[in-house]
Amino acid sequence: ITAVLEKADCGFMLDVNNVYVNSRNHKYDPFEFIRKLPLHRVAQIHVAGHKDNGDTLVDTHEGPIIDPVWKLYEFTIQQMERPVSTLIEWDTNVPPLKRVLEEAAIADRLMNWKPAGRAVEFHPLRDNLRVDRLPMGASYAVGA
Repeated sequence: ITAVLEKADCGFMLDVNNVYVNSRNHKYDPFEFIRKLPLHRVAQIHVAGHKDNGDTLVDTHEGPIIDPVWKLYEFTIQQMERPVSTLIEWDTNVPPLKRVLEEAAIADRLMNWKPAGRAVEFHPLRDNLRVDRLPMGASYAVGA
């Protein structure tokens, strides 16, 4: 992933729920996976719910975000040098807007951090798009 992003000189969308789902299905440490990513190139983070089929997890974008995914999200943003926007994906079995906004409030609370002793640094992305021009804060989308 890092080599491709460096060669293309571009950013990427980090789906934290996908990292969690894949780590469970393929038996690796999701925190170590996040540590190895070029987090300075993250343009946006996605979080979502998933379905637990017992022996496998499926990224379905349905249901609330579970605590282990929120913990991985919090860990991820604490590793970053700057905040990025967060999209909550909830495509099926969509609850009333109030419930989705409760999830957005969790993301807002978790991303309200200050980098300890780190200089906030922005890195230009491909096509003159700069991370510091992207919308900040949690956002949400419902439906597909």
